[in-house]
Amino acid sequence: MIPIHSSGLYFHIPFCRSKCSYCDYYSLSGRVDRREIFLEMLIEEIKMRAEKAYSGGDKEYIFSTVYLGGGTPSLLEPQMVAEIIEKARENFNLVEKPEITMEVNPADLQTEKKLRVWQDVGVNRFSLGLQSLRPEELDILDRDHDRPMALEALRLMSEEAGNFSADLIYALPNQRPEDFFATLDELLSFNPHHLSVYRLEIKNGTDLKREVEEGRYEFMDEDSETRIFSELEEIASAGGLRRYEIASYARPGYRSQHNLHYWRYNDYLGFGPAAHGMWQGRRIKNLPSFSRYIDSLFRGELPPGEVEVLELEDRISEFMIMGLRLCRGIEEKRFQSRFGRLPEYYFAGVIDELRKEGLLAREKGRIFLTERGMKLGNYVFRQFIL
Repeated sequence: MIPIHSSGLYFHIPFCRSKCSYCDYYSLSGRVDRREIFLEMLIEEIKMRAEKAYSGGDKEYIFSTVYLGGGTPSLLEPQMVAEIIEKARENFNLVEKPEITMEVNPADLQTEKKLRVWQDVGVNRFSLGLQSLRPEELDILDRDHDRPMALEALRLMSEEAGNFSADLIYALPNQRPEDFFATLDELLSFNPHHLSVYRLEIKNGTDLKREVEEGRYEFMDEDSETRIFSELEEIASAGGLRRYEIASYARPGYRSQHNLHYWRYNDYLGFGPAAHGMWQGRRIKNLPSFSRYIDSLFRGELPPGEVEVLELEDRISEFMIMGLRLCRGIEEKRFQSRFGRLPEYYFAGVIDELRKEGLLAREKGRIFLTERGMKLGNYVFRQFIL
């Protein structure tokens, strides 16, 4: 019998109206006029990667999720979204009802009609990029929506979307814990199905990094950050959202199936400039160049990129690090079926030491982070690098 492997498809849509101050993702500001040529070449990449994915070997892959990220996918015309989904179905073995997620900027969702059109073309899950509901914080982040736009998008999602997630960032410049909790309470009043909450990271090359170096902002102290992390789970849980991953909360039945591919270390394919993929022990990255992406596909070649063949030690470390992000942690039998041995063969001393430190727990065939371990996740993860 041919083994079945569940996988995901990720599409990086590189267009944005403007660049947010904190963002280091690859995007093109103000170049929505290039959408048509991008879509044409994206379809070529879909066809070419499908041929490679299904050529040779004894594995049959099914794809259970489609994710449109960016950039700002909601800048695409609905028919363009429909064509991407259609070509994914034509070229890959999608399950009957895949989870199809699209990231949405609140500025792009101000009418009920817009939301219904997206649903009509096949999108059944939305990820709303709020980041904050406070005007002064939105200004610092250079978001292209304001508070009224965010509230209107939330109202429409709450009333019309059958499955929507919202993103927030904490530890923003000049932010107090009370500011964040006020935003969180207001967001939860709209009953999102899923919530992602990230600590702000100041990335090199961003406008925010430059502003921080100029001393324009004060930042939250470590105790305040710890307070937010500690109280966040209780507040979200009271609103019906349970933590299932370090930064992710969901109502029953609404976990992000696409992100679970990443955390379970499943294979997935990436499309578009700067998109990443993981396929049969190889990490694949398209280069972050729109012009080179278009030119190569126009010539009938896959877009230029980097392919890294992962050594066994790399795959073992990454499996542990990604899996420990989940509240359920690592299933030891799943690790054994993947790598032929139980985790302690590679990490006996590490696991014992982290348990003594109160950062890791082990029971019923699972290894998982304690609450303290989640707060110190990066430290724990470093211990599993072989």
